[in-house]
Amino acid sequence: MLSNMVWDRNKGGVEVVDNGSFDSGSTGWTLTDAGSRLSWGTSGRVDIAVSATNSASIKQSNTIKRQVPYVVIIDFVRTSGSGTLTINVGGTTQVITA
Repeated sequence: MLSNMVWDRNKGGVEVVDNGSFDSGSTGWTLTDAGSRLSWGTSGRVDIAVSATNSASIKQSNTIKRQVPYVVIIDFVRTSGSGTLTINVGGTTQVITA
C-alpha cells in the first residue's frame, strides 16, 4: 500500500499534489507499468505487486517549486515479498529496501 502527499508548509498544509490521496485512482498521475503491477485499492491506496523482472512508477511532474521547503509523507506497508521503493522529489532520490 502506498499513499503519497506533498504539503506546502507556506500554504498552511494544503496538499499540492493532484489526487495525492489516490481517492480518484490514477487520475492526475503518469504511470509506467509494463508488468501490470499497479492496482488501485479502496480507501485511497495503490497496491504494487512484487515482480523480479518488471518495475512500475507513479509520478507527477512540475508539482513543486525550487527553493521552497516541503514535507513529503509516504505511508508504505510491505505485505509480502521484498524489493525496493525509490522516491524522487525535486531531483533528490531515496531508495528504501523492504
